[in-house]
Formats: sequence, C-alpha cells, structure tokens
Amino acid sequence: MGLKKLFIVFSFISLTAICLSGCLEQNNKNSGPVIENVELESNDLVALAYGKLTLYKEGDVVLRAQVDYRLKNIANRVLNLNVTVEFYDKNDTLVNVSGTKWIENLRMGYTEAQMNSVVYDGENVSKVDHAKIVVVERI
Repeated sequence: MGLKKLFIVFSFISLTAICLSGCLEQNNKNSGPVIENVELESNDLVALAYGKLTLYKEGDVVLRAQVDYRLKNIANRVLNLNVTVEFYDKNDTLVNVSGTKWIENLRMGYTEAQMNSVVYDGENVSKVDHAKIVVVERI
C-alpha cells in the first residue's frame, strides 16, 4: 500500500512540473537580452549574436555614439529584413533613428559574419544612454 501512494505522489509532482514548465512568461517583442546597452526588438525573427553601444568622448564631451551588432536568424525560414537603430536617453526618450538597412535572404540559423555599425553624431548625441535595434520582416 505504501508503494502505491508513493507512486501516486511522484506521478502528481511530475505531472505538475511538466504542466508548469509551459507557463513561463515570454515577451514576444524581444528576442534576447540587452547586450552592452543594446536591446533587440524582432518578434522572434532574429537574435543578437553581438551587440554593443560605444560612446566616443573627448574629455567629458560625447562626440558620437556607435552601435555594433551581428544578427542570427532564429526563424524557421529565409528572411528579408528591414533593420533600424534607435538611440534613447536615460528616460527612454527617443533621441535619434538611423536610416534603414535591408538584409536580403538571411538563411535559417545563419549568423552574420560581418559586423554592422551605425553611428550617430548629431546635436543630441550627449544624451544617448542606450540603443534599440528594430527588425521588421519584409514580405
């Protein structure tokens, strides 16, 4: 009788763990963590293989902000993408939006070999705190 109860308890715990493992909260907008002040918004199309925001200064004066990144296709299909980089201040207020880059035929599972770089050196460059790479699929 004790073995039967033990089996029922073990089965209940196992079933509960399996059911709860599918309940993890998932943010559909982002496909990865912030890497060195660079966030990714891609609706699970790509992941950041590398991302870094560098502020170039002369003394205490910021001269330019540069985002370097590489993307990896995590979708189960070949992708054609529009990529823009947005620069934000500490209050999450948009400072600048870069021009759009088009990526053609990014193969499944492929990570870009070359680094992409976007530079902002406009009048509000001193306000830049972090950046967001926004990726939209072109259909």
